[in-house]
This record gives sequence, C-alpha cells and structure tokens, in this order.
Amino acid sequence: MANEELDIMLELNEEDLEQIAGGKKNQFVKAVEDNAPVRRRPGRDAQVLGRLRKGTVVSFLGETRNTSDGLTWMKINYNGEIAWVSNKYCRFV
Repeated sequence: MANEELDIMLELNEEDLEQIAGGKKNQFVKAVEDNAPVRRRPGRDAQVLGRLRKGTVVSFLGETRNTSDGLTWMKINYNGEIAWVSNKYCRFV
C-alpha cells in the first residue's frame, strides 16, 4: 500500500458516537463540506496532508487554535497522524 492514499469513511450516527466516546461530547468532528483540507499545522499556508470527504468523522484531540486569518483550527487524528482542520469545514458531533 505504499504511496497509496487511504480513504476511510465512517458512517456513524450521534448515538454510535456517544457510545464510542463514553457519553462525552466533542470527542469527534465531522466534515460538513466536501474536500476539507487537512493540514500539518494550523493555518492556510501549512502543508496539506489530505482532504476529508463530507460526512467523514475523525477524532478530535482536544485542542483548538485561532490564527490571524480569523479561523479556528481543530487538532485531529488523521490516519494516525496529528493534523489540523478548520472549523469552516468541520463541526463537533
């Protein structure tokens, strides 16, 4: 699988997510726009690691950062790596 991009799409409802998270809220974020850029660090100028399809759910790692461009960035687990996605493209579930 070297050099192949791995797309993982989770179709979970809120009840499934609550059960996985042990009833805790804000453990996951869901892409609400198609092709949401996932970046190495917070900021529009950061390297793009990949993109999330609309509806994709990923683990939120408990940190947000605001940048000078007015965006808030969410720290996520993206295919086993620490990455960042803008709240412009994702919402807590």
